[in-house]
Amino acid sequence: MTNSSEFAEKIIAGEDILSLTNEAADGIMKSKLAFPDVLSSLEPFLTSLDVVQRSNGILFLANVLELLPADFLNTDEVDVVSEFFIKKLAEHFSITPHVLKGLSIIVGMENFTDSQVLNLLGNLQCNVTVQTLTQASRLNYYEILQKLLLSKETVLKSKPNDFVYAIITGMDSEGDPRNLLFLYQFIPEAYSKFPLEHLAEEAFSVLECYFPIDFTPKGDGSITRDDLARGLENCFVSSTEFGPFVFPMILEKLESSLKVAQVDSLKLLIKGFDSWNIKDINPHTSDLWKAFKLTLLQAGDSELVDLALNALTSLLRRYSSSALSAHESATLDQVLQYVTENTHRFLSDPTLTLFLPSIKVLNGVALSSRFCCEYVVKTVVPQLLALAENKRGHDAVLSALSPILSSCIYYDLWTSKETQNILSSVPSSLISLMKDSNSQNGCFLCLKEILSTLDVKMRNNLYSAVLSFLSTNDPLPEESYSTFLVTLALTHPDEVKQAVLDCISISDNESTITKKKKLRTICWCCNVPSLTKLSSDKIMHFISTPRCSSEALDCLKDFVVKEPTSEILCNLGTQCNMIQRLHQLCLSSVDSSVDHILDKSNYVSISKIIEVLMRHLTTEDQRDTCASCLLLYTLENAGEYVPPFKSCY
Repeated sequence: MTNSSEFAEKIIAGEDILSLTNEAADGIMKSKLAFPDVLSSLEPFLTSLDVVQRSNGILFLANVLELLPADFLNTDEVDVVSEFFIKKLAEHFSITPHVLKGLSIIVGMENFTDSQVLNLLGNLQCNVTVQTLTQASRLNYYEILQKLLLSKETVLKSKPNDFVYAIITGMDSEGDPRNLLFLYQFIPEAYSKFPLEHLAEEAFSVLECYFPIDFTPKGDGSITRDDLARGLENCFVSSTEFGPFVFPMILEKLESSLKVAQVDSLKLLIKGFDSWNIKDINPHTSDLWKAFKLTLLQAGDSELVDLALNALTSLLRRYSSSALSAHESATLDQVLQYVTENTHRFLSDPTLTLFLPSIKVLNGVALSSRFCCEYVVKTVVPQLLALAENKRGHDAVLSALSPILSSCIYYDLWTSKETQNILSSVPSSLISLMKDSNSQNGCFLCLKEILSTLDVKMRNNLYSAVLSFLSTNDPLPEESYSTFLVTLALTHPDEVKQAVLDCISISDNESTITKKKKLRTICWCCNVPSLTKLSSDKIMHFISTPRCSSEALDCLKDFVVKEPTSEILCNLGTQCNMIQRLHQLCLSSVDSSVDHILDKSNYVSISKIIEVLMRHLTTEDQRDTCASCLLLYTLENAGEYVPPFKSCY
C-alpha cells in the first residue's frame, strides 16, 4: 500500500478490511497513509446501517489504534477518535465490545484530553451494562477505569462519586478469576485515593459477597486461590471507611466451621488492624476476644492458633501505638484483663492441658508492646516465680517465663518504675533454683535472656552457682546450658576465664557425668574467639590426662562435629595447632615408657576430629598442616626429640 487513495480503493472494492489492519498501521507509522484519510476511507463502514459492517469498521479502527505507539497521534486526532468511540457507546449493543476495546486503547494514549474524561465516564454508566458483556469486554471496561485513574486522577476527583460508582456497578457479580484478579489489584489503589462517603456500604457489599474466596484452579493453575484471597484482603483494607462494616462480616466467618473462612478472617484482621480506625474497632473488641479465645485456649489447629495469636497481638499493637481517648484506653485495659482472667486458672499447674497454650498467649501479649509487657509482668510473672519456687519439678514454668523475660529486655522494663521491684528479684530466684535438677534447663533459658541486667555481684554469684552445678551428677541440659554459657562468655570473657575456666579441675573419683559437664563447658567456650586458644589448650591438657582422656576426646569430637562455625574450626586447626597436637599425642602414646596409652575408641575420635578440622582449612593451610605432621613422623622415626607444641595453659 503506497498512499491513502490506494487504501480507499481497496475499501471500496470490498476487500476484507480486517485483513488490512497491519498494512494500515504500518502505512500510518511510515507516513504513507494519513490518519485522517484512513478515517475518511472507513466512513462507509463506520456509518453503515448494517450492524455487521459497522461492527467490522469499529473493530478495524480499534485494531489499528492498538498497533500505534501511545504517543503517535496528536491531541486533535486523539480527541476526534475519543469523541467518535464515546458516541458509539449509545448504539447497538453488538458493537459495544469493539467500542470498549477502542476506548481502552485511546484512554491509554498520551494525548487523551481531560475534556473527554467526564464525558466518557457518564456514557459508560448510562450506556453500558457490564454484566451482559463477555469476559474480555468486561476486562476492557475495567482497564478503561484503571487507565483513567493512572493518568486523570485530578479530573476524576472533581466528581469522585461517579468514578467510584462506575467501579461498583462494573464489578458487581463479576465471576471470572482473571477479571477478579485484575480488579483486586486495581481497587485498592482506587479506594485509597477516593472518598467512598455514602457509597462505602455499597462498595463493601460488592466485595463482601466474595469473602471468603471459593475457588479451585483449573488447567495450568496460573491463578491460585491464595492470589485472589490476598487481593480481596487488600481491597478490604484499602479504605478506612470499610471499618464499620467489616467486623460483623469477620465475626460471622470466625464462627464458621470452614477452616478457610477462619483463616482468611484472621489474616484480614492481622492486616486490617493497621488500616481501620480505632473508633470502628472499639465496639467489637469484646466479641473479637471471645472469638480468639475459642481458638487460642484449646489444643486445636496449630495454623489457626498462630493466626489468632497474631491477630490478638496486632490488635494490641494498634491500640498501644495510637493516641487513645479515655474510652479507648479503657478498652485496651479491658482486653488485657480478658486475657489474664481467662488464662489465670491454667497457670496454677504446669501439667494442665491448657498451661502451655495460655503461656503462648501471654508471651504474644508481652511482645506486642511495652505497655502490654508491663501488664503481663505485673499480673503473671509473680505467679510464675511463686509456682517455680514453691514446687519442685516445674522446669516448664521457667521455660514459659523465658520469652516473657526476653520481652522485658526488649522493652527495657528493668528500668521501669512499674515493674522494677518485680523483676529485680528474678536473678536471685533463678540462681537459687539452679540447685534443683528439675529446674536447671528453665533456669539457663531465663538467665540467658537477662544476662545484660546482672551487676558484678550477681554475676559472681552466678559463676559460683555454675561451678556448683558442674560438680554435681545432675544431667546436663545441653542446648539451654551451652547457649547460656556462650552468651555469658561473649559478654564477659575475662570473667568467665577467671571465674569458670581457670577453676575447672577433674579428680580421679569424679563420675563420668561430672567430667563430661566440665569438659563440654571448656569445649563450648571455644566458640568465643577471645577464649578459643585458652579453651583448646585446656581441653588438650585433659586429653593428655589419663583419668579423663577418653571423656575429653568424646566431648571434643562431639563439639567439632555439631557446634562451631567454620571460622572457629579453622582457628582450632591453625592458630591452636590442634591437628598437629593430636598427631603428637598419637605418636607419644606408642612409646612404652609413657603411662598414657590410647585405646581404639580414642583413635577413632581423634581421626574424626582431624577429619572435621582439615575439611574447614584452606588449601594452603591443609598443605602446611600436612607438612608439619609429616615432619613429626620423620623426627620420630629418626629417633630425634619432638618438641611439644606451645600451649598457653
